[in-house]
Amino acid sequence: MTTPPPGFDPQGQQPPYGQQPPYGQQPQTPPPGFSQPGYGAPQQPQQPYDPNQQQYGQASPPYGMPQQPYGQQQYAGAPGGYTAPQGAYGLDTIQLPGVGTIRVASMGQRFLARLVDSLIIGIPAAILIPILTGLIFAGAASSASSLQNCDPSVTDCSAQVAAAASAVGAGFLVTFLVTPLIFLLVFAVYEVIMIAVRGATLGKQIAGVKVIRIHDGQLPGFGPAAGRWATMFAPGVIPVLGYLYVLVCYLSPFFDNLGRRQGWHDKTAKTIVISVK
Repeated sequence: MTTPPPGFDPQGQQPPYGQQPPYGQQPQTPPPGFSQPGYGAPQQPQQPYDPNQQQYGQASPPYGMPQQPYGQQQYAGAPGGYTAPQGAYGLDTIQLPGVGTIRVASMGQRFLARLVDSLIIGIPAAILIPILTGLIFAGAASSASSLQNCDPSVTDCSAQVAAAASAVGAGFLVTFLVTPLIFLLVFAVYEVIMIAVRGATLGKQIAGVKVIRIHDGQLPGFGPAAGRWATMFAPGVIPVLGYLYVLVCYLSPFFDNLGRRQGWHDKTAKTIVISVK
């Protein structure tokens, strides 16, 4: 009869288990509970399991090291989170109750829209005002020449003097008051109608912006559109101070601390300018 090798337990019938003495120098007889083949067999992986534990422990430093890439991912994500504040100075996305998500128009877009609209109104004005002024002052010059030909010793020149003075006064009145008011009225009609009906003037359409009511996102209508325009431009008829007011009112969206870029005229009309590009 062949002698069983050392460490072999005939009762357990587990040759692999008998190989454990080199591992932990355990007694040849398996401890209680290990005599069952099904339970003793899973204990074999303990020796390869320890290396795995060490491999896992060795993997810990790489796991700690990925925290740097993980931190970098958050850093890479930070610009994504930072784009929203950038939008606060560019195209800002906000939520409006009853409207939903909108993009507030940037000040650059609004400046472009105002520039285009100013050119649309200003270029005809720059052409027509000098023509009208020239015609009026030509009449004043004719009256002045007739006054020069008048001899007070022969005839009464008071009529010619009055006519010349009236012509000069009318020239100044038309040049510096009437004509600007006419073009201001034209500009008002143009902007109020376009904002009320389409939510955008030609300049705003080119710039990709639109005016909507802040509470429901609909077109402003004539009342709010007229109030919006009047709040901004009506004080402009006052010399000097009116011009300063128009400038400050136009820059007032910069002062809106809610991030909506509502100017004083927007708040009066309860409107907001959004980007549609």
